[in-house]
Amino acid sequence: MTSARLENMNQLLNQCRWSFLLILFTLSIPLKASIIQTNTFTEVLAHVDSETWVFFDIDDTLFTSSLQMGRYQYYFLDFDDLTQAGFDEETAHTICRLRWNEMQEKCPVCFLEPEILSIVCQIQRTAALTMGLTARGPQTNIITHQQLQSLRLDFSSFSPPSISINLPSRHLYDAGIWFVEFNKKGTSVRQWLENLREHPSKIVFVDDRRHHLENMEQQLSDLDIEFIGIHYDRARTTPFDPRIAKMQARIFPVILSDEKVKEILSLK
Repeated sequence: MTSARLENMNQLLNQCRWSFLLILFTLSIPLKASIIQTNTFTEVLAHVDSETWVFFDIDDTLFTSSLQMGRYQYYFLDFDDLTQAGFDEETAHTICRLRWNEMQEKCPVCFLEPEILSIVCQIQRTAALTMGLTARGPQTNIITHQQLQSLRLDFSSFSPPSISINLPSRHLYDAGIWFVEFNKKGTSVRQWLENLREHPSKIVFVDDRRHHLENMEQQLSDLDIEFIGIHYDRARTTPFDPRIAKMQARIFPVILSDEKVKEILSLK
């Protein structure tokens, strides 16, 4: 074998060696994960393609209550008042759930931005999967779908037909909405993914509460899935007012608008 041929073989071996090392290095780099804070829903569009699974929170994300007492913050305000009055946590949650569910049946809902419906529809046409992921409990199933329907939001045709897994606390999946209640959102999705044969290349999760996004990011960190969390904080522009919420709850089932209650309170 001539020295020229030996040199060519050595060059070829070196090229193969560097190519192999480059592949190993590329595989060892974790996929991108980031949480983006925004107050405009259009931000979501920039991160969705045909391989993406998109999860939407509901309260203060897809829509919000037109009345202060219908916002999720009132649930926790009511809960704190009950526990401070001496009720144990289980009893307080039971009472709060009953009250809050009754209020949801009477409280109209609205978009935080008028463009949300068209943006969600565009995402549904683009993404591989689109569904709701909410901390609401299974008992709110009917009223939640009624609220979504009042805004012409429908996830039933863009989501899996069923989700059959065991979680620490009760949960319910129905027509594209997953009610995980006290189960952590990211942990729930991770457990579901572990039961699937195929995973998405990217997950986009839109929520107004950052800790849900951080939990999702943590749970997906060791999977071969790119994660984009959208911290949609538009609800901060319409801050929760506990005084108005408490007054509305006190006179319920009589319904008074935020503006009317604010007017009454200003007269005191």
